[in-house]
Amino acid sequence: MQDSGLPEPVRAAWFDLIRVMTQLPAALDRQLQADAGITCVEFYVLEHLAGSPDQTARLSSIARLANTTLSRMSHVSSRLEADGLLTRATDPDDRRATLATLTDAGQALLTRAGPAHWRFVQTELLGQMNASDLQALARISTALLQPLQQT
Repeated sequence: MQDSGLPEPVRAAWFDLIRVMTQLPAALDRQLQADAGITCVEFYVLEHLAGSPDQTARLSSIARLANTTLSRMSHVSSRLEADGLLTRATDPDDRRATLATLTDAGQALLTRAGPAHWRFVQTELLGQMNASDLQALARISTALLQPLQQT
C-alpha cells in the first residue's frame, strides 16, 4: 500500500468518512424508493419547497442547496412535475429564472413518505448514537462544511 503521509488515525478516519459519503446516498435512495418511489434528491427538493414561503422556490436556489447543477435540477424537477408533485413557472420578477411550487400531491407524498424516512434516519442511521455522539457529529459536520462553503 502506498504511503499517504497521513498518520494512521487520520488516514483511517478519512477512509471511514469516504465510505459514509459513498454508501449513505445509496442507502437513502433505497429506503425512499421502496417507501415512496422517489430518490433522496427528489425528496429533499420537495422538503425544501414545503418549507419555503408559499411552498415556492427558484430552481437555481434549490440546485445550490443540493450542490448540483441547474441542468441536473431541471431534470429532477421535470420528473417531479411529470408525476404531479410540483409545478414550474417563469419567475415574474426575473423571466430568466424558473420557480418550482409544491403541489397538493407533492405535499401528500411528503406526508406519506416523511415519517418512514425520518424513522429510517433516526433508527438505522443515528439511532446508534447517544446525545454526546450527536453533538460531536454536528460539530464535525460544521467543521467539515465550513471550508467547503468558502469555495
